Amino acid sequence: MNFSPHDPSFNRLLQQKPLWQEKTSRAYSYFCAYCNTKRTIGLHPSPWKPRYLFRVAVTSALVMLATWPLFDWKGIVAFVPFWIAFETVYRLKFRQAVVCHLCGFDPILYMKDRNQAKELVRARYREAYAARGIPFPEDSGAKPGSNAARQKPNTKSSTQQIRRPSAPRLDRGAGQNVDL
Repeated sequence: MNFSPHDPSFNRLLQQKPLWQEKTSRAYSYFCAYCNTKRTIGLHPSPWKPRYLFRVAVTSALVMLATWPLFDWKGIVAFVPFWIAFETVYRLKFRQAVVCHLCGFDPILYMKDRNQAKELVRARYREAYAARGIPFPEDSGAKPGSNAARQKPNTKSSTQQIRRPSAPRLDRGAGQNVDL
């Protein structure tokens, strides 16, 4: 069978994933509570999925068969420690993935200790300000929410300031002038 690149069945063959790859995207999307950035991670908060149970069961069955001379049918109990290890690693990976890469906000830490989460975000911004050579607003004496920390000092006097010319006016013919 000879396929040409313009044949629709050829494109379908290219789009099919192999059996060992997941067919659907399991992306978990949410918005960062601090910087309001849309975040998408490849892990779901709950590891209780049938395919994970199946993988742990197959792993424990292989270990049971490998240790058959020692444990016989008692080796099936290996499922429990394997599941505990899998869930621990999965939750640690999820905890690492959920931290915002822009502002450093950790929602799980925020639910446990708000002050520590605020300090981590403040430390992240303090480092970012220091890397750019800008004093951190709290260190310069301005309150964090005030505009004084954001305003640049005006170096020009009022006579030196350049005024922007007003927009040109168009004559509509009937004596009406319209601003642009």
